[in-house]
Amino acid sequence: MGASYQTAVSQQGAAFSAFYLRAEPDGKWHFQLLQNINVANYTISGPVSSVGAVAGTWVHVVGVYDAAAMEGRIYVDGALSGTASVPGVAPSGPLVMGAAWSGSMWNDRLTGDIDDVWLWERPLTATEVSQLFTTGH
Repeated sequence: MGASYQTAVSQQGAAFSAFYLRAEPDGKWHFQLLQNINVANYTISGPVSSVGAVAGTWVHVVGVYDAAAMEGRIYVDGALSGTASVPGVAPSGPLVMGAAWSGSMWNDRLTGDIDDVWLWERPLTATEVSQLFTTGH
């Protein structure tokens, strides 16, 4: 999707977003979760999709954070596409579509369309994500 960061969904923190679900210059989808977002030396971890982000193509992307398992998962078109160990993350703040909060300013704006954003207060299972994709949600 080009040489820029394209953020679909993020959650605003004080100075940085608590998480980013976005396409990155490497051409993959990333679900990045930040720890210690209110200090200068934060850390980022999260899964990267095994499939590429294709410009001009609708895609169903789901990021799941499982705090009990300390794991992040990314699904593309209903299939698990990447996992990563993620230490404790405590996101809070407003949900943002189409941009990321970084250095106390809006960055990484999406040049595209977003449709049908859903949130849960628990980690979804692989079966649930697959059903969402199959039913068009």
